[in-house]
Amino acid sequence: MKTEKKSNNLTELQKEKMELEIKNLKKPLLARLSFWSHFSPILVALSVIFWSYHSGWFDNQKDLLEIKKVKLEYEIAIFSQQRDALSLQIEILKDSLKIISDKLYVSDSLKTKYINEKDELITRIVSLKKKAEKNSLNNASTIQELDKILKSANKILGGFSNEFSDAFDK
Repeated sequence: MKTEKKSNNLTELQKEKMELEIKNLKKPLLARLSFWSHFSPILVALSVIFWSYHSGWFDNQKDLLEIKKVKLEYEIAIFSQQRDALSLQIEILKDSLKIISDKLYVSDSLKTKYINEKDELITRIVSLKKKAEKNSLNNASTIQELDKILKSANKILGGFSNEFSDAFDK
């Protein structure tokens, strides 16, 4: 009995539901709630786009992009100038370095030449002294001549006078 009553109720509810759906389908499209629930988001989106277009929002964004583009082009120009200036400085520094290294090379070669001349002078003076001793020419004029050479060598050699004197005494 209860099951019969329940099934009776179910069939009646289903019939009622079907009748309401048929009634809803007979209404015009614009009068249906389901139409508006699906169409309203589209309508809102279109109205926002329309409002944005007419208020100039898209134009403002375009102008902002144009301003950013000009600013970036300006920064690129500045950075290019800085790069060129730095490249020029690098070239100048390379040239200066080359000149300095050439001068150092010349300085080293002059120093080597100076040391070689000093050694040659010391050797000549020592050999003259030995010749004078061998030939028994230890007279005053020979010693005076060697003293003159020694004084002039000291003037020429400057800081190397101690080395020169030590070599002369040998």
